[in-house]
Amino acid sequence: MALQQLEHRVISRHHQLDIVFVHGLTGDREEIWKMNDTSDPWPATLLPSKVANARILTFGYDAYVADWRGMVSRNRIGNHSMNLLAAVATHREDDNTNDRPVIFVCHSLGGLVCEDALAMAQQRPERRLKQILHCTRGIIFFGTPHHG
Repeated sequence: MALQQLEHRVISRHHQLDIVFVHGLTGDREEIWKMNDTSDPWPATLLPSKVANARILTFGYDAYVADWRGMVSRNRIGNHSMNLLAAVATHREDDNTNDRPVIFVCHSLGGLVCEDALAMAQQRPERRLKQILHCTRGIIFFGTPHHG
């Protein structure tokens, strides 16, 4: 899985802010953000009119950690965190937006993945990864189990 831009209306160079959505357990990078009977995720339809200068991105990862038959995903939070960090850094590096502010919007397990990614960014020697931490201006958590 990787990072994907949700809306393509506005050319990326006009954006001044990245908003990255990170889904939770058993979620999907697009489906989890859809309202009943809608075809598009609400961040793609609502946010461009409210925050016109923001690029809306969503990160997907294997969030099926278990089902009634047993373990499904062998990845751990640290794996997902590093993938999130690398995906965001690469996406921003590819279009030369490394210094742009970023806000994360996280649901459930996605909040833990994001927290771990930012802690990892502080510890890593690579400037492009540290830059994600330095540019983070906010994190919004929805149903994140911070204490288990």
